Amino acid sequence: MTKTFSTIEIQALQKSYYVEKVTSTKIIYGKRFEEEYHQLIQRGCSPKNSFKYLGLDPDIVRVKK
Repeated sequence: MTKTFSTIEIQALQKSYYVEKVTSTKIIYGKRFEEEYHQLIQRGCSPKNSFKYLGLDPDIVRVKK
């Protein structure tokens, strides 16, 4: 099932330096996010903690673990 983002969630995501575009059903992350996220994962950080570290709420984007 696809998550539908609320207006408040969309506004919060749009403020992020790492998000290029967000719609009610999709987030497009920028290149900088991908680079930093993968560096954190390679260092052993969990996906959930990586999102938190980068200032994105894992509960909004539905990141597990």
